[in-house]
Amino acid sequence: MPPSWSLNENPAIPLPKPRYAHLSSVSGNRLFIIGGQDLDSVWLDDVYIYDLNSRTWVLKRDYPRHCGTYRSVAVSAGLRVHQPQDDARNPSPARVKPLFHTGKSPSGAPTSQTSRDSLIHLPYSTPPTDEFPNEIYLYSNYNVSKN
Repeated sequence: MPPSWSLNENPAIPLPKPRYAHLSSVSGNRLFIIGGQDLDSVWLDDVYIYDLNSRTWVLKRDYPRHCGTYRSVAVSAGLRVHQPQDDARNPSPARVKPLFHTGKSPSGAPTSQTSRDSLIHLPYSTPPTDEFPNEIYLYSNYNVSKN
């Protein structure tokens, strides 16, 4: 059987218009389609995000800049920079043991461990996730000619 294209439709997100001269980039399991022009050469100032696992469009957002053309690029790295302070702000429900020691033993008596507040947690590289996707960097060299 020949390969075929299938799409799970999301009624909350309209399908993107056919386009050319757009930018695209993949971060984690998401495909980003940015700007471009429709088949009548009208600028499309939007961003669509396609979830590669569920095969559905998950977001449409306005992007009020002419992006795409033939002098632009969108890139994303294979790894993202993880900021340890993100763990404190967005604790994962799957995490069962604390990230840091509290400085007390199970009996409640103080221990000689270094206190959490005095530690410096440095960023490190990690694969992107849905919760923390990679940054997508856009570069566009848009030239305007006056006649």
